[in-house]
Amino acid sequence: MSIRRSIPRVFLVLLVVIGLFTLPAIQGANPDNPKEVQVVNTSSNPVPTTVEGSASISGTVQAEQSGPWNVQSQQSGSWTVEAQQSGGWNVFVDGTPTVQLSDTDPLTVPELDKLAGKAASISQFHALASGGVTDETDSMLLTVPDDKLVVVRYVSARADVPGGQEVLFDVRIEKEFATERAWLVSHEQGRFNGKDVFVASEQIFLVGGPGDTVRLRARRDNTGGFMGLSAQIQGFLVDASAVE
Repeated sequence: MSIRRSIPRVFLVLLVVIGLFTLPAIQGANPDNPKEVQVVNTSSNPVPTTVEGSASISGTVQAEQSGPWNVQSQQSGSWTVEAQQSGGWNVFVDGTPTVQLSDTDPLTVPELDKLAGKAASISQFHALASGGVTDETDSMLLTVPDDKLVVVRYVSARADVPGGQEVLFDVRIEKEFATERAWLVSHEQGRFNGKDVFVASEQIFLVGGPGDTVRLRARRDNTGGFMGLSAQIQGFLVDASAVE
């Protein structure tokens, strides 16, 4: 046998051997014959998972948030959610939630009928003559009794001033170390009996304690001429012990 004739036979044998070794690998790659893969990880080294579509997950799920979350789920039974806050949270509730209060830790709500108290209405007139040393007139309407609180709910005032002057009104409650006030909207009504008339009439809410002083102040932009101030407040006195 010549060497030239034996060479093709050698190649043929090699091809048969190579085919026998590669046939199992080709069969393993067949998508119609998948193989099961099992991965075991410890709890300290969980398997990173990306879910496409829907999947059922049991056990503990750890997630890191990047941007807002949209959670769509149907609840069955009670849920317990444990989360560690970092920064501010925005919580949106769809529908009307149910709030249950424990009898052992009740919510205290003031009884409104105890705040009704005794109705009070005080009216006074004050005057500042021409050439006064101040551009203000203070009307002391009330000093709160030692066992009472005063709640001011309505105020009305009128100032008569020489033509061309402007008037600003405020109600104040002078306390021991502070003063609370409510500024009123002043309206010019026109000229009556040679005077420009300004009025203010509003509902307000100011509370004064025992010993506090309630005043209504009218301030004008200069001291020339006579100014008359009519002031009225309405509200009620409350027993201080009723709101302790």
